Amino acid sequence: MKASGIISLFLALVLLLGAVLPSYAEGSFSFRNGLHWGMTKEEVFQAEGNPKVVSSSSIGSHIKYSQVSTTLSKFNVYGSFFFVDDGLALAEFFGKASAEDVDYLINALSMVYGEAHIGDGINSLLAMALQANNVSLERYQTAAASWYLPDGTLIQLFKTNSGFDLYYGDANTDLMAALATPAPATFTPAPVTEAPAGGFSFRNGIHWGMTEDQILKSENYRTVIQTSTIAGKIRAVALSTSLSKFNATGVYYFVEDQGLQLVEFFAKASAADVEYLTGAMNSVYGEAHSGDAINPLLAMALQTNGVSVQNYQTAVASWYPTATTVIQLFRTSTGFDLYYGNGEFDLVSALATPQPTFNTQGL
Repeated sequence: MKASGIISLFLALVLLLGAVLPSYAEGSFSFRNGLHWGMTKEEVFQAEGNPKVVSSSSIGSHIKYSQVSTTLSKFNVYGSFFFVDDGLALAEFFGKASAEDVDYLINALSMVYGEAHIGDGINSLLAMALQANNVSLERYQTAAASWYLPDGTLIQLFKTNSGFDLYYGDANTDLMAALATPAPATFTPAPVTEAPAGGFSFRNGIHWGMTEDQILKSENYRTVIQTSTIAGKIRAVALSTSLSKFNATGVYYFVEDQGLQLVEFFAKASAADVEYLTGAMNSVYGEAHSGDAINPLLAMALQTNGVSVQNYQTAVASWYPTATTVIQLFRTSTGFDLYYGNGEFDLVSALATPQPTFNTQGL
């Protein structure tokens, strides 16, 4: 999503971006053709010249978005406008471009919004928006350029394999609340099944082998973010939940006929926050092992889910509460990733395709 000769160049760049200079009158921000936060879909489309709509959808009951074919600077792009309770809260523009084109866009945006911050981590609002829209954050860890405007507006540009992805976001938007599913007026958690004798349980009594239905009835979560299937055998359910003092995403992995076998929690956090979480885990599971290599089960689970293990070679902290259970905490570029795994789980067998059986009589 970026004296006479100098003035002419400046005006040309502004016009190429399809933007007016940022306006902060009465605390407002406007961009492109006068777009500002809180506009309705009809107002946005009118300001954009009624562009061709490619698709429209919704995320939960409070967020709707429409994707259009439009232009940004000198590029033909797709633009997505996200409305929270009918008010514009996020805009995304992505298109094909060379590395030189991306540099051009950064310079053009800098002419309008000031000098860019280079290499910042993805903003939590954008990360949450991507996750809510079922987009992997793997390629969005670090922005090529970022701008932070006085009214709370954030702008981040990311390089992609084929071009760029540019976001404008209203940081005052409470996206967590928009995504939340209100709890029933009267809610009584279902009883949690007891862990087998000598087994391991954590959080609210979770233990290996529980079904998806048991987890959803016992876990305190805000919303189901996403569900997916790995190799047709393993079902992953992502929940918006909490871990210690953090708002986190929890991913629960269920295997056919074996139930829960792996749980992952990740969230944005500072280095101090990761130390805090390590201390909190120590108070529950004892003194951590520092610097252990990633457990083979966790490594295989990451790779199976299409995640590179490059940044997961060494754990910040590891705990082994039973002879088979492994817990490992990893630092990421934006926070942490915490895994609980059942070491008795045979992931290879779970993913294997059974060999067909044939009647060979008379062959």
